[in-house]
Amino acid sequence: EPTNHLDMTSFDALTRAIKEFEGGVVIVSHDFQLISQVAEKLWQVKNKKVRNLTREDISIVDYRTLLVKQSACSVFFSCFQMFEQTVF
Repeated sequence: EPTNHLDMTSFDALTRAIKEFEGGVVIVSHDFQLISQVAEKLWQVKNKKVRNLTREDISIVDYRTLLVKQSACSVFFSCFQMFEQTVF
């Protein structure tokens, strides 16, 4: 993670440097704040597949919302399965 252990001043300097750089940059990060500030294109790499989220008109906010919903659903079903095993 490029932003681990950075204070706000260093984080701001990093985002500024990335935005000002005239070449291409590939950032692999779970830091939604960094991605939302510097990413011009958004790609998902999952299950050995690459998906162009930008082409599908999915923003980083949309993607984060989807992940939260999937996580909540996963937690719900895990809790339901534990409850089902305990009660029945």
